Amino acid sequence: MRRPVAVSAVALVLATAGCTGLTYSSEDVTRIFTPKNQGANAAAKGVFVRNAFLLGASLTGRPETPAAGLPLYAVLINERAEPVRLEKVTLGKGGQVQLSGTVEVPPRGIVGTDRPIGTVTGVANTGAVPMTFSFTAGPNDMLLVVPVVARTGVFASLSPSGAPPNPSGAPSPAGSPAPSGSAPDVTGSPSPTATP
Repeated sequence: MRRPVAVSAVALVLATAGCTGLTYSSEDVTRIFTPKNQGANAAAKGVFVRNAFLLGASLTGRPETPAAGLPLYAVLINERAEPVRLEKVTLGKGGQVQLSGTVEVPPRGIVGTDRPIGTVTGVANTGAVPMTFSFTAGPNDMLLVVPVVARTGVFASLSPSGAPPNPSGAPSPAGSPAPSGSAPDVTGSPSPTATP
């Protein structure tokens, strides 16, 4: 009688230990999550900031900031039924962010997949920068630590000015619409995915 009880107890302990932590809930904060991008990510109340990064200079060994500033790339996703607007981005360590015009995300829409959403001045060309993204008609402020990535590898083809790159060097035809989705779409690349 003792042997079957002991075997049952051991089997029960092993089965329970094997099932611990098996959850597939997207609301489970204890899961280990590794984003498939190199930027910063945040979410609040149906609004997501994905793959936020500053595009630094190529690897020249010079840590100074270019006079024009560093382009701020970020994908903003709105899963809400009403539009939200990125009102401002503030830096935790001085410096300044100039948004590239009005950044409004339509209901159930995505913005920022093909060009920078702003330019940052007064920060180092390496490391990471604490930033606060402030939205109107949306979630509370979102605090992110945004990395500065070197303009090499998959980041080398990104446009530093906010205009899509023109690889041929020829001017675009007058009156033609600007191309969208010009950022590279490679796994692990700075091009974000729409999956929040």
